[in-house]
Amino acid sequence: MIKIELLDDAGNPYKIAEGEKQAFLCHTQEYREGEKSYKSKGLLSMPDAKKILASIFCYCSMEKVAGLWGSSYMVMYMGVSAAQAASVISIFFFAITGGRFLSGLLTEKWEGKIMIRTGQVIAIIGCITIIGSS
Repeated sequence: MIKIELLDDAGNPYKIAEGEKQAFLCHTQEYREGEKSYKSKGLLSMPDAKKILASIFCYCSMEKVAGLWGSSYMVMYMGVSAAQAASVISIFFFAITGGRFLSGLLTEKWEGKIMIRTGQVIAIIGCITIIGSS
């Protein structure tokens, strides 16, 4: 597990009192992970930061493409009615929302590797379902 400690300008860890949450959020400039520390500008030098950003970019791109063009593709190339295509895309967005809600609850109980493996299994099942239905 990665523990990130937030430091002030002098390099001292922040201590949060009741009314200081705003100051805590506004003045974070250095992050410490284990024995290494990173300045805000150097966060891209953290291990795997670029891979994480690339995967987030790819995920967001696929989600947007499916949402924007999915119904048009179904109507033009699969012969589905416009109402049915709109329903499928609506279900797609409800499923994404439900999955995010559920994964948010499960992150408190499961560790990261289990969450990742579960997501991979669900993605493979989804791919098999899509390929099998065509």
